[in-house]
Amino acid sequence: MFRDAMRDERFTGWMIWPVTEAAAARATEQGDEESFDAALALLADLTVRLTSEFAVRGLLQENLAQALPIITALDGDESGCCGAGGRGW
Repeated sequence: MFRDAMRDERFTGWMIWPVTEAAAARATEQGDEESFDAALALLADLTVRLTSEFAVRGLLQENLAQALPIITALDGDESGCCGAGGRGW
């Protein structure tokens, strides 16, 4: 559902914030590695439209060991999603 919404150019700005929170909450509720990784990937894609910094904090608190390597790799991503060149987490 979230990925479908991303096809609409109007899906940006403040609309993103509750979506990032919902994705992070759902991933932690489901409690499996696949859901967690999928949520991080979605947050990375959404952060170019509005920062996902608040939602990513919950994932870091939930499983720092799993989240940190993924976030660190995305920080250097040349797509501009995260880190110094993008809108950031």
